Amino acid sequence: STTSAASTLPSGAGPLAVRAADFDQAVAQDFLSPFGLLLDIERDASGAIVRRSSGPSTCLWTGVYAAAQAQRYRETSDPAALTALERALWGLHHLYAINGVPGLISRGFTDAAFRPQGEPGAGIYAGQNFDRNNTSRDQYTGWFFGVAFAWDLIQDSALRQALEDDVRGVCENLMRNDLALKAPSFEA
Repeated sequence: STTSAASTLPSGAGPLAVRAADFDQAVAQDFLSPFGLLLDIERDASGAIVRRSSGPSTCLWTGVYAAAQAQRYRETSDPAALTALERALWGLHHLYAINGVPGLISRGFTDAAFRPQGEPGAGIYAGQNFDRNNTSRDQYTGWFFGVAFAWDLIQDSALRQALEDDVRGVCENLMRNDLALKAPSFEA
C-alpha cells in the first residue's frame, strides 16, 4: 500500500486533483522502467507485481505519457512533471537508440530474463531484448506525439539534441519508405 500523493498538493486541492496525483504516483512507481518506458505489469493474486515487461504498445503509450506530463507541467508548473516528461522523452530516445539502425524506432524493449524473444541490446542496453522490424504507424505516431507535444518544455540540452537527431533520422526513413518505418533484416 502506498501513501496518497495528496500531501504534495496545494491546500484546497479538490478530489480530482488528489485522484490525479495518486494516479501519477502509481504510474511512476509501478509502470515506468529505469529507461523511462511505460511498461505492462502482471500482478499475482495478492496484487503484488510479479513482472514488468514491454508490451506491444510501449512506444505509443510512452509517447502519450510524455505528452500528458507536458500538459501537467503547463498547467501546474510542478517540477516533478518536468522531470517525468523528460524521463519519458529519454525513454523515447532509448527506443530509437537501442536497435542501432538509423531512422528506426523500436516498439519496446524488456529485460531478456522476462522476454527471451527479440534482439539483444548492446552497451547500456545489454541484458535487454528489443522488438525488431515491426514498428507500426500507431507506434511512431505516439512517439512523434510525445516528442512534439513536449518539445518546447525540454530543459535538458543533451535530450533536446538527441531527440532532434532522432526525429531527423526517423523522418528521413519515413520519406524514403512511403511512411513505413523500414529496417534491414536483423537475421544473420
